[in-house]
Amino acid sequence: MVLLNKLDFTMKLKTSLYLLLMLVIPTMVHAQDQILQLQLDWNPVLKIQIDENEFQLRLNFTDASYNETSFSTPYFEKKIPIGNQEGELDIFIQNPKFQSLTSEELLVVDNLLSFPENIEVTGNIARSRHRPFAIGPLLLFHFYLSG
Repeated sequence: MVLLNKLDFTMKLKTSLYLLLMLVIPTMVHAQDQILQLQLDWNPVLKIQIDENEFQLRLNFTDASYNETSFSTPYFEKKIPIGNQEGELDIFIQNPKFQSLTSEELLVVDNLLSFPENIEVTGNIARSRHRPFAIGPLLLFHFYLSG
């Protein structure tokens, strides 16, 4: 923590409002890119009662998913049908917009140093009723150092 105090930086951790995800499917002969414009609606910090005397605080947005090891940090996951029967795709974020966490939200985050400097998008191909779907979990936090 002393190192953090010496660095004068702004931590921008929360992806706000608009994310453009572009799915590029290179194997289709007449391929067309699928462009999705998504809006995340951030909600106030959740206070979840674990038992009679214990509460858990969570950052939250509509339809957030949570990892078992980091209960307070949500991630975004979306199931997207793709028109490519071969089931190949590239997923990336185009033009993300960031905003800093509030002081209340900073108190909830488990470990600020655990977040990467870049947002990484991962995706998997799954099939439902013999049709391919892209499933992409996305951790919505990262460090942004300035100054």
